[in-house]
Amino acid sequence: MEHLLSAATPFVLLYCETLPEEDHEDFKLRGIWMKVNRERLAAHCKAVIRVEPDAKKRTKVFQHSIGTQRAFGVPTEVASTIEEALIRAGTLCAGNYDSGGIAGADRTGHVS
Repeated sequence: MEHLLSAATPFVLLYCETLPEEDHEDFKLRGIWMKVNRERLAAHCKAVIRVEPDAKKRTKVFQHSIGTQRAFGVPTEVASTIEEALIRAGTLCAGNYDSGGIAGADRTGHVS
């Protein structure tokens, strides 16, 4: 993360649908780091996109991500495929911030 932030170029974090269980201490440390570095992260990280193929799970994932978005200042989106997420990531890194059709991109909570 430090390397990404020091490069001062736009980037997107992608998470696949299967996330391993995270140790509570690691979760806590990551959260503290993200809060301390909130401004730097928001300046360069254009979104956190989670890939979730299941429509019902996508809805839950997006609803859960709203709090994360507020806490860390980085938009969160949910894509149904890795291909969709990669296209959206490229669009965001190129400076195009319109909805792109990915759940959460319009920030209304509507999940496609």
